[in-house]
Amino acid sequence: MMPRRVVLCGAGYGEAYRRVFRPLGAQLIGIVGQGGRRSRCLASAMQVPWSCDVKRFLSEADLVIVAIGGTEGNAIAIECLKHAVPVLKEHPVSSEFVAQAAHAAAGSQVKWLVNPHFAY
Repeated sequence: MMPRRVVLCGAGYGEAYRRVFRPLGAQLIGIVGQGGRRSRCLASAMQVPWSCDVKRFLSEADLVIVAIGGTEGNAIAIECLKHAVPVLKEHPVSSEFVAQAAHAAAGSQVKWLVNPHFAY
């Protein structure tokens, strides 16, 4: 069985995912950042390509983890869903984003999830 190919968007909180890919049978294929040094350094340390555009990886990705907040992170998640790539989105999310993501996911028949690790 081939490993799941994962793209990580965001190197701040996203770095928390660094150690989980291999034990879960996943292969990190790229890191998307907002142009800062942190994401480039993480990509270099993990020996994967870096980009500021998630579209670079969508044809190869089985999952995209979006750990970028605000409108930019929301836009990345919606873009992935429109291209039928499943998304794991980090907090916080608004009800407006949830509606947009649900619509995009339904249109592409793909799954998405907001990471449930924080209890409210």
